[in-house]
Amino acid sequence: MTTPGGPIYGAVDLVASSDTANLSLAVLRKGGKLIVVGLYDGEIPLSLVVLVQRALMPQGSNVGTVAELKELVELARTGKLKAIPIEKCALADISRTLDQLKAGEIRGRVVIEIP
Repeated sequence: MTTPGGPIYGAVDLVASSDTANLSLAVLRKGGKLIVVGLYDGEIPLSLVVLVQRALMPQGSNVGTVAELKELVELARTGKLKAIPIEKCALADISRTLDQLKAGEIRGRVVIEIP
């Protein structure tokens, strides 16, 4: 297991088992956010002291129905989904990137690289 207080700003847990959620929490830095999307099952034994001291932000996210998920999986399985364009941006260029986003010039996602 990774030492608590890692370098990660945020984690999205698409499985939501006890193992994946605990690993996600372990690698979050102080003030880190965990978003749990998956519905596998499990529990997170999280000390309230740790929650406060590390200012962690666990959050659940549930969008759509089981039928919609099955439809989405079938679209992916048959190759009917197009990949979302992802580009990287240096932290020094974030202002320009935000201007592009505001102007509607960004297609897909931009990942800010923080040294």
